[in-house]
Amino acid sequence: MKCEYLDKTAWAVKEGAENITETVREMCKLERCRTASLLEKSWYDLDICAFNLEQMVDRDLMEADGKVLALLDMKSRGVEVPPGLEKRIMANRGSIVASYTTHMEHIFLRMNTIKKRTAWTRMTCQSHHLVLVSRKQVPVTARKNLGIRGRLKKMRTAQREVKRRNGKKW
Repeated sequence: MKCEYLDKTAWAVKEGAENITETVREMCKLERCRTASLLEKSWYDLDICAFNLEQMVDRDLMEADGKVLALLDMKSRGVEVPPGLEKRIMANRGSIVASYTTHMEHIFLRMNTIKKRTAWTRMTCQSHHLVLVSRKQVPVTARKNLGIRGRLKKMRTAQREVKRRNGKKW
């Protein structure tokens, strides 16, 4: 004996469970896409931070270079300059460069981590069009910042070259 009411109820329950499962999966995809978009925003914020840091360091280095030039000018005129002052000025410039390198490496490490994470979520979010935005949509301040990595690499190689000349291993 077959009961049609129970058979229909079982099928209705099964379809309802499938609908709930599908809805939960869709919500998980949306959550991943939301996370990816938040990570992208963090990446662009870090990019702008790196640009601002570079501007501040350029300003500080110009000031330090001005002090070095003034020191050299005083020496060329025959003015006695205490050796401690000369060392302090040179150390100040060196600390600016070292601090800049450390901060930029930290920022780029975080940016690379975010890129790896968004690359992982990109595959799941393609249907929602929340992948990394194109360069045209990047703010103007961030667009100017695209060459920092190359400058940081040049600075590191220059530091290594100086250390090699001085006989130190890097």
